[in-house]
Amino acid sequence: MAPSINRIKRRPAAVSRRLMLAKAAIFAEDLLKRTWRGVSLLLVFTGLVLMGLWSWLPGVLHVFTLAVFAFAVPLAFWRDLRGVTWPDEDAALRRLESKSGFDHRPLLAIEDEFAGDMRDPQSQALFEAHRTRMAERIRAIRVGRPQSHVSSTDRLALRSVAIMVFALGLIAGWSRADAHVAALFAPDFSSVAARGEAGELTLWITPPAYTGIPPLWLDALDQGPEGEPIAIPAGSELVAQVRGGDEAPTLSIDEEIVVFEPAGLGSYQIVHVFDGGSQFSVDQAGNQIAAWPIDVIQDEAPMVTLTAEPTETLRTSLRLDVLARDDYGLSAIHGTIRRTGEGTDDTEALEISVPLAQVGIADMQAPAFYNFMSHPWAGMDVSLVLSATDVTGQETLSQEYFFKMPERFFMHPVARQINDQRKLLVMNPNFAELTANMLEGLTLTPDAYLDDASVHLALVAGSKRLFYAEDEPEVARQSVIELMWDTALAIEEGPLAFAEQRVRDLQDQLLGALTEGASEQEIERLLEELRLAMDDYMRALSNRLRTDPGDLFDPTDALKAVGSRELTDLVEQIRELVRTGSHDQAQTLLTRLEEIMENISVGNLSDLTGNISAQAAEVIHTIRQLMSEQQELLDETFGMLRESENGEFETEDQSATQVQLQGVLQNLMSRMDEFGFESSREFSRADRSMGRAVRQLDADRPGQAVDHQTETLEYLRSGADGLMEQMMEQAGEDATGDGQNFFAAPRDPMGRNMGGDGDSNTSDITLPDQGAIIRAREILDELYKRAGEQHRPLQEQEYLQRLLRRF
Repeated sequence: MAPSINRIKRRPAAVSRRLMLAKAAIFAEDLLKRTWRGVSLLLVFTGLVLMGLWSWLPGVLHVFTLAVFAFAVPLAFWRDLRGVTWPDEDAALRRLESKSGFDHRPLLAIEDEFAGDMRDPQSQALFEAHRTRMAERIRAIRVGRPQSHVSSTDRLALRSVAIMVFALGLIAGWSRADAHVAALFAPDFSSVAARGEAGELTLWITPPAYTGIPPLWLDALDQGPEGEPIAIPAGSELVAQVRGGDEAPTLSIDEEIVVFEPAGLGSYQIVHVFDGGSQFSVDQAGNQIAAWPIDVIQDEAPMVTLTAEPTETLRTSLRLDVLARDDYGLSAIHGTIRRTGEGTDDTEALEISVPLAQVGIADMQAPAFYNFMSHPWAGMDVSLVLSATDVTGQETLSQEYFFKMPERFFMHPVARQINDQRKLLVMNPNFAELTANMLEGLTLTPDAYLDDASVHLALVAGSKRLFYAEDEPEVARQSVIELMWDTALAIEEGPLAFAEQRVRDLQDQLLGALTEGASEQEIERLLEELRLAMDDYMRALSNRLRTDPGDLFDPTDALKAVGSRELTDLVEQIRELVRTGSHDQAQTLLTRLEEIMENISVGNLSDLTGNISAQAAEVIHTIRQLMSEQQELLDETFGMLRESENGEFETEDQSATQVQLQGVLQNLMSRMDEFGFESSREFSRADRSMGRAVRQLDADRPGQAVDHQTETLEYLRSGADGLMEQMMEQAGEDATGDGQNFFAAPRDPMGRNMGGDGDSNTSDITLPDQGAIIRAREILDELYKRAGEQHRPLQEQEYLQRLLRRF
């Protein structure tokens, strides 16, 4: 019975809203109670689809079961929804009163009208008090959550079975839901009679380990003959197993057919390596279990070439800029050098090896350096053919390159004579006696090699070995050949030659250790020896520069200009990369270090200093003279202060000298501007300090003048350093002109690529940032810590040891 309009008007808005919610809750409960059959059927159907049931059913049964569900689900919903209606007002009121725990029906009482005498105030007041109490009670009105009453109609809990089937479908078949849904609408009528005779197929394809591709598991439902071909590297191994069936299955690859081997009761297995083919299938009892189109990718041969012609470095080494690639990985790169020209022996060959950052690297582009100065073929025309071998053993040869083997030219006449005779002895053992006589003759003129005792002893030893080598003449000849080379280098360069050779040897040893995966302790030892050897080399280089005539400044300035500190930083970076296990990046940095060292030479630095202009030389000379005279004035002023007995001073001469030096500085600053040099603030500060020293000397206060003169000297030194950097930069720019092959723009004196702002460009080297190195070190420390904890399970300890094995 519908409520009257007056009652609705008297109803509070909150009650009206609750009534609508109560009707919705009643409707939901009724709907859920009635439709559980249709929902359960729909859940069962969805779960079976996800599990792939219709993929295995024969065509007729497939269509029949699909039709059953297609009829049953709508029928169940239609039957259950016929009696569903929207609840009336009274049902909603009863729900609200029941859920709120009301008695005496306050929701109806709040809507009552006063039926008494309107003129009786007492009765009217009593009625209003009643309504007020009812209004207070309905403030606690509750709708209540919808309750499921399905159990009253589903006494066997069949809905739980439907939910479990749906959950199993989600878990087992969600990853292949697309294929299962597609199979639902594609019944197979081709093998209705024989489906029951085929077994269950499990199939894996494992690519070769060198490809780095993970194994591939194939599902018979995922790919058919008309699908996209599966890319399989040649040499991949197929492992297939069939469980069940009446007879042994077969594997068909195009026209080739291979029979499975028995692998237990009712089980068959096969292992096959793919070398080619466009499709393969597994058949049993005349029925095809599964088939896939394939694309067998053959391993490509590697490629190797030089990106530039073989060149000679400033240290007379052979530089080869090698580029090599392979689709999966390189295992080795070698080179064969042979002499060219008439009368040469083709059987004689010099084999070289190009270092790889790591075995299995797919792309390699880096320079390689070789020291052939002492080789018998030095200075001769030769040819080079590179060969690259990939991880499968395929080998490719490069084109033939022709060049002249780098040869060391000696400027010292004695060194040149020894080297020329050494080459004759190398080519012909019959020159042994003639060589011995020549060496003995040189011992008679020690002034020709500055009476160097070590050189004299080497000449004597070499001649005696050749004279008295009757038992083993070949051994003596080889030892004298090496001795003559070392002696010629000692005469030409002194200690610098041996320091340089020590650096070369350690670089080769370190490169081999990184390539062969030596222990961290061994690499640390070699790095420390390399650092010390580089320090010795730089000191020897500095000493050699000091002996060159005409040097305008300290040779350490030249070494600073080419970044000697950077060499030490590179060694430290290599050390840190080795500690974190990044051997490939460490080898890349070592190659860069070797490249830098190959382009540091006495001639290089001499050319750098030789580009200082005459005006710059004049400025340098003036600054040195000014600093010397300022130092003398400081000593004189300080001596006056110390020798005074009564505190009286005569400082007129010192003041005049200081004024004169200040004038020299001001004139020098003007000339620097004229010559295009920027006068630094340090020179301006020195000028002001000189002025303050003059004022203190005029006031007969030499103590305060000493302080200002000391400041002046410090400012002059600092300004001279800044000026020297300017000059070296300009000299470095001049040294990159057309007259120098290696320094072809834009490179600095060490051969590094220069950026637009003049900084070294190392963008061609990919290295982890400092944060990544620190994190890697922390992880490595944690692994070592855990590996040392004996309470950990044996399986975990073995896993930690495998992780740490490469470190």
